[in-house]
Amino acid sequence: MFRLYHNEKDIERHEQDLEKKQHEQKKVEKRKEKAEEQLKEKKKECGKLGRELAKVEQDIRELVGGTCLLSFSNE
Repeated sequence: MFRLYHNEKDIERHEQDLEKKQHEQKKVEKRKEKAEEQLKEKKKECGKLGRELAKVEQDIRELVGGTCLLSFSNE
């Protein structure tokens, strides 16, 4: 009887520990999902900025190329 009582108490204690750990895991999972969403948004923003930069660089090359042609035609 004594042994049974202590086994049941151990089981209850382990179940409570498991519940706490599952709760903590859910909190960590939510933080992970939030961080992943933020990362996704930052990558999206980075891609947009990269495309804008490429466009500006292309515009500069076109302007510089046009200027070079103008300077050669003036000589």
